[in-house]
Amino acid sequence: KYKKFLALQYKIYKFRFFAKQQTFTKILNIKRNIAMLNNLENEYILFNKKILYKKNIPFNIDVYMINYNKVFNDIKNMHLSKIEYNNLYSKIDDTFNIYIAHELLSTKTTKIGFNLDIPLGKKNTNEIQKLEKLKQISTNNEKKDLLLMYLNKNYYTLRYKLNDLINLEYKKEYVKKQFHRALLRYKFKIGGDNLVRVISNIKSQFDIKLQILDVKQQLFLQEYSLLYNLNLPISNKYAQKFTINTNLKIRDGIRSIYIWANGFKEYKNNLLIELMKTKDISNVLLSVSKYQNQKKLIKFVNLANKKHIKTEFLIFNKKWLYPKNRNLLNKKIKFILINLGNTINLDIDTQNYLQYLSLIKYIKNKYPYISINITNSNQKFIKKASKYINRIYTKNVNSSKQNTIIIDLSKFGSEFEFEMFISDFIEQNHDNKIAIYDLKKYIKVLEN
Repeated sequence: KYKKFLALQYKIYKFRFFAKQQTFTKILNIKRNIAMLNNLENEYILFNKKILYKKNIPFNIDVYMINYNKVFNDIKNMHLSKIEYNNLYSKIDDTFNIYIAHELLSTKTTKIGFNLDIPLGKKNTNEIQKLEKLKQISTNNEKKDLLLMYLNKNYYTLRYKLNDLINLEYKKEYVKKQFHRALLRYKFKIGGDNLVRVISNIKSQFDIKLQILDVKQQLFLQEYSLLYNLNLPISNKYAQKFTINTNLKIRDGIRSIYIWANGFKEYKNNLLIELMKTKDISNVLLSVSKYQNQKKLIKFVNLANKKHIKTEFLIFNKKWLYPKNRNLLNKKIKFILINLGNTINLDIDTQNYLQYLSLIKYIKNKYPYISINITNSNQKFIKKASKYINRIYTKNVNSSKQNTIIIDLSKFGSEFEFEMFISDFIEQNHDNKIAIYDLKKYIKVLEN
């Protein structure tokens, strides 16, 4: 993807150069990036084919970290013969042998950054003899100490490299957030974000992903080398999968949003999904009416499912309260069941709650997931209906775990006012489930 992006960018910049709108330096930078990317890809593929993965070449490497305690204890409990210890010790590279000699023999050293002592200059005959004598140490405990010293040195290096990876992962998420924000503002024509900023963020994301890939491979190689030199198998016993949590969500609450037919028609599916992801909205209440474009509706639901966004479908007609008028309801339920799935949402007037309760039971026999909107809190109705429904949307705050509180945006003049209200509301009411009413009003709030 990055190669295609750079190729397209090079083509655009070349035309802009001939039109006197771009400098030659920018073109050279792109050519340099293409050359560096090709080199990195070739080395990566060659190395993995020859050494690590015979057939498959994964570009998304899992991160593992050495189980220090397990490795340390197994070295301490080793019971090997003198010959086996000598063979094991000989696998440790010469650079580390010099490091051990320096640590144990206290030779003259020079300090270079990070407080790391490194012996410099030519070793005299006496030092070489001491080093050779060191290699012939015969007692198990002394050899174990050397192996543990090797483990400690390399484990520290691994932890330092892992910190580099964590920093890059957070940087990637930050740039990703910037990209989605710039794209959203550009598409909705909010503020001054332009296409140049969007493209710049795309390039930054690719650059960071390549750095992450490189660091992951370095980590794997160092861990592989460490376990190999300690004569320990590469297995889950000594290396455990490490997960980096980079959740940068800053908006409070579990959020839903109402989208009516006119709002759904006005915006493209990809743009709506982009809005949901950028604003941390995990559930959409979507109107299903005869005016709706059914193909667009089906595509939206499929795309939302891929992005882990739930959908509920707003359907209601008062005629359905009477059994003789439920043919149209049956058709809608069948359409949702076959093409959409997820949850059916009904508007409820609890003053006629017995009729509504009968309708809910009827739908429940045909469809498993039901949510309701209620205008007032009739506790008798809620108690009877609760065993048939999955969620209740209401403007009335109470302690029910099924409740999601509807927030009408009419009174908010800006996104700042709205977010401050939500933070205070959740803190005061200890209820973190909210529903934004509705899409059109929300976009107006975002514009300020």
